[in-house]
Amino acid sequence: MAQKWHQKATVQAALVTGMFLLVAAVVTGLFSYLVNDRDKILIESGNTVVLDATPHPAQGPRKQNKIVFVTSEKRPANFGGLATADVICKNLARKAGYSGDFLAWLSDSNVGPSDRFKASSVEYVLPSTKRVAASMESILRCTSGMECLEHPINEHENGAPVEIPINFNSPEHRIWTATTSRGRPVGNSCHNWSEAVGTPSGANNTVVSLGDPRMTDLSWTQSYSVNCDTGLELAFYCFEQ
Repeated sequence: MAQKWHQKATVQAALVTGMFLLVAAVVTGLFSYLVNDRDKILIESGNTVVLDATPHPAQGPRKQNKIVFVTSEKRPANFGGLATADVICKNLARKAGYSGDFLAWLSDSNVGPSDRFKASSVEYVLPSTKRVAASMESILRCTSGMECLEHPINEHENGAPVEIPINFNSPEHRIWTATTSRGRPVGNSCHNWSEAVGTPSGANNTVVSLGDPRMTDLSWTQSYSVNCDTGLELAFYCFEQ
């Protein structure tokens, strides 16, 4: 009789132990699932455990690149001013699928990119992802004899290459800038981009400086000068802000 009771007690103990282990495994698995779900970390709120829906990236915020391109659209010297060029950049960027804010690398007689652009410490890249510069600071500190850019700005917003003629000793494929390598106005801007005549009103407005999309030294932005009445239609450099 005692032996049967002992066997029954052993079976009951085994059943209790098994149930305990099963419950422990389920609880452990559930806790592991919640803790390891990176968007659902368990936090304690008083005596209640709730789910924190705040994302928790494992390696901190992702560093974003900024896009730079040459517009596929071209305009004459009297295109209307900085705001007009900015709108062209924004519209082309949207069509290409970019959601950021874009401004033209362009000056009038008063302000230039160093005044208008947001300071940025992230990389600037072409639509093809080729790196142009490590930051805006690295672009603006360029002086004569230095390489201002790591790669020419020679792609349109859709990634197509800028057309470069074999004989480039002409202004047809250059860029409206009127801007020094430091992002300051050169001073000549066709009467703030409002006139395309031989002798615009105002001092120093007869000629305007152009950029060269083949180059990485300071001539990328200041390489060639033309009269405002040449009848040229040229593109703009656009930088994401």
